[in-house]
Amino acid sequence: MVKSCSVFGCTHRANSAAKEKGVRFFKFPKRSHNSWIKAMNRRDLVPNGNSFVCSVHFVSGWQSYEAWDADYAPSVFSYKENAIDEKLQERAFRRDLSKENQQLREKNERLWKELKMMKRGVNKIKDNDKATIFHSGLPTFALPPT
Repeated sequence: MVKSCSVFGCTHRANSAAKEKGVRFFKFPKRSHNSWIKAMNRRDLVPNGNSFVCSVHFVSGWQSYEAWDADYAPSVFSYKENAIDEKLQERAFRRDLSKENQQLREKNERLWKELKMMKRGVNKIKDNDKATIFHSGLPTFALPPT
């Protein structure tokens, strides 16, 4: 059986054309399928193992399993005037910023650790000529008089 999107008016099918466009198909979740049906405005739909929604109907193009996420249920529909709810867009944007913020914090922490290690390295050898010779090959840490 060919996969096809269950959203009203959507003609996407799992074929080579959809694959070229990067369209993916997601099965209805077992626990939250009611939220999908409500979002799609298809109260008559009874999802089964052959019911799918394509990636075009998700803000990021991918299904999420987190209830707070904009992609928890499909929300992009061509037949609705406001295809994407502004609040859902803002949540997706904040989620992306939150990820970027976390990555930047981790990078900042790593760089601070590297800086501390560098400072320790210099402090370790500046008052010890044997350590200076061993680590740098220079006879002393002090600069020669000019």
